[in-house]
Amino acid sequence: MDDIEDEELVRARRRFERLVALYPRRHRQRYGAPLRDTFLDLYRSLPQSQRRSLRFWLAQAGDVLANSVRLHAYFFLSVKEVPPNTLAIRAGATLGLTTGVCFALGAFLYNLTPLFSGLGESAGNLACLLLLLSACAGSGYWTARHTFAVGQGIKAGMLAGGLIAFLTGVAYLLLDTLFFGVTSQRPEKQAAFAHSHFADMRSYLLVTDLAATLVLTLCGLAAGLLLGGVGAGVNRLTQRKSHRG
Repeated sequence: MDDIEDEELVRARRRFERLVALYPRRHRQRYGAPLRDTFLDLYRSLPQSQRRSLRFWLAQAGDVLANSVRLHAYFFLSVKEVPPNTLAIRAGATLGLTTGVCFALGAFLYNLTPLFSGLGESAGNLACLLLLLSACAGSGYWTARHTFAVGQGIKAGMLAGGLIAFLTGVAYLLLDTLFFGVTSQRPEKQAAFAHSHFADMRSYLLVTDLAATLVLTLCGLAAGLLLGGVGAGVNRLTQRKSHRG
């Protein structure tokens, strides 16, 4: 009986160690052994039916996964011993990629899902504008706060704005390529194609989407520069007020 329990503990320890491997290396090196010991103590205290239940392992996996995401984000944006330039790139890339993916998903949902397309173009544009403002100004503010340099905040804002605009343009390019039969039937595209010099709709959409992606990226960089500067400037003002107070 003891041999069976020992084998069960070994299997449980190996499963938990596979889960713990999701944590950042620095965290595993410092807390891996205590985490394992705590888990084994908990495992031993549970009835055998509960140990083998899917619910128990799903709870363990969910807890480890949530904590690993939080810790990876923390270490990725950790300001300790990180050069200001690297910090600006990390902040701009994180907010730019996250918001850009949201923009891209929104483009797919709006063009392919009747429920979302019925919400109205003005509401979608307002939501996109607010997200763009938050990402660019937020990255500028956060970077300037931790680097004490307005220029680094502007750089983070530019990167965020450029990534958002680029990913949005790529999303529409993929839409028109992968779902040509749907997007080519939109009235505004049919009207624009009728007034163009292109012989077929597919070539027209490809060229216009590539040009739009380039223009969008340049506009995103410009908007990010301005908004990142605003965020960094707001941080500078708040720091001066706190010092005076």
